[in-house]
Amino acid sequence: MTIDSELLEALSELEHEQWRVWRSDVERRFGLPHSESLDKGYSELSEAEKEEDRVFARRVLALLEKRRLI
Repeated sequence: MTIDSELLEALSELEHEQWRVWRSDVERRFGLPHSESLDKGYSELSEAEKEEDRVFARRVLALLEKRRLI
């Protein structure tokens, strides 16, 4: 795994955690049923689910590259 792919995975994991916090808050505020996906950590996701998080992680990487921060 290269540094770039390690960074992508780290950002993807962070994105997943942010989503879990957001979704949990939405469930509490609006009385929505509990989503079982909240119980999954990033490492437990399918590749398709991980790719959803990677989409946003790539956007972060593109922004950092554009601003020449990485």
